Amino acid sequence: MRAKRASACFPVILAAGFVAVLLAGAGCDEIDRPGEPEQARFEAYETFPTSLHATAEGMRTVFNMDGEGPYDDGFGTHTGKDYETMGCKMCHEWGSFVPRPPRDTCDACHLDNRETEDHTCYACHKRQFLMNDPSKLAESDVHRSMGMTCVECHKLEELHGDGTPYKSQFEVSDETRVTCQDCHTKIRSTASHDAHLDAEGNRKLDCSACHSRTVMACYNCHLDHGSVHQGMKKDWLFLMNDDRTGRVRAATFQSVSTHNSLTSVDKFIGFAPFEAHTTMPRGRECDACHGNTNAAIDDFNTNGSIKVTEWDTTTTPHDLWKLDGVIPVIGPDASGDERMIFDYLEYDPDGDSWSELVTTGDTAVQHIYGSHLTDAQLACLTAPKFPDPSITRIWPKHGDPAGGYTLTILGRGFWSKSEVTIGGTDATNVVVVNSWKITCEVPSGTSDTDVDVVVDNYPTEPTAPEDTLVDGFHYD
Repeated sequence: MRAKRASACFPVILAAGFVAVLLAGAGCDEIDRPGEPEQARFEAYETFPTSLHATAEGMRTVFNMDGEGPYDDGFGTHTGKDYETMGCKMCHEWGSFVPRPPRDTCDACHLDNRETEDHTCYACHKRQFLMNDPSKLAESDVHRSMGMTCVECHKLEELHGDGTPYKSQFEVSDETRVTCQDCHTKIRSTASHDAHLDAEGNRKLDCSACHSRTVMACYNCHLDHGSVHQGMKKDWLFLMNDDRTGRVRAATFQSVSTHNSLTSVDKFIGFAPFEAHTTMPRGRECDACHGNTNAAIDDFNTNGSIKVTEWDTTTTPHDLWKLDGVIPVIGPDASGDERMIFDYLEYDPDGDSWSELVTTGDTAVQHIYGSHLTDAQLACLTAPKFPDPSITRIWPKHGDPAGGYTLTILGRGFWSKSEVTIGGTDATNVVVVNSWKITCEVPSGTSDTDVDVVVDNYPTEPTAPEDTLVDGFHYD
């Protein structure tokens, strides 16, 4: 069945947005931290009532979107349901998991401790807790592994508010919200970084597109039974355009089903940009996203669509099959039929079991503060891409013709599948240390000869680039 289209979103964002932070002071009129200017204390007291942490407008706003802005038709508008009566609030509202003081007071975060700790933030930002907890999804993050906490990145203006009553975290001004460039002021020139610049030298990708390991989605909330969902899913990362920056970035989604819609829509899915806090120090390689070995792209190239999930009845008990890896968010075809295929589920509370939801109702697909990839962007992903290797120097430059010793190759554009030949013979024990360094074992050769050193970035692919250091090595 053809899905109804809309340009807005499902409320996939937590009530205060997806940043995993809360306040950084004690009771606002009683703060007494050494060295803190008194003016800052009064400013926090005055701006906090309009902050997203106090109003929790994020969830309510996207639920009730009704077309009076750039985004329209939230889940509430599609189904005629009242946000105040929905089970969404069980997960996305203040104090859902542990009893808390009133949300719009300083004590909500600082009753027990004056300095905010991560566990305070996790009381509401449950998705971050589930991602980070070793007993749950146990996903690592380079910043957290260095001992950093939420408040070391997120500014006071972001936590206490800057005096503007925002409706969503996605509307917070650039001056207030945190970005990678606040700390990483210089982006090193690498083959991957340079390949994703436009003609004017501007970045086309957000850091999260390559450096976020995974995102999490609580799959298929069945809203007829409170806030129940089929399970926490990870090991995938969606890509969509971010309206704030114009760049492609990491995203996640939320799928919803209901039998109690007041309209024809009983299935709903929404995509939104997302910061997963699963940052890797080294970014993805080309084939993680492009058409070399990417499962989603392979499916699209073969079938013209991407099957993201499927209810698997061959297992006992039945369970959900899901696609792993990087998945582009794509739009409908020319006829308006959706090209991202999801199976929707329903929950039986009596049997505590799930089954596929089979209905004649419509599906609403929406995007919040972002959009699906364009046809041109998708075409770029469907073609195999390889970095262009460049050898700048090697060490040593000569050696015994018997071979068996280590050669170090420096340059750029190397990747994990790079292979090396010396004098036309394959080098052994090739180790791609990083994108600019390879080590290998020199094969035997003919004495008193100069030979070429070649780095081939994909030996089994005829179109893959290679670089040759002509007569670069001498056999003594």
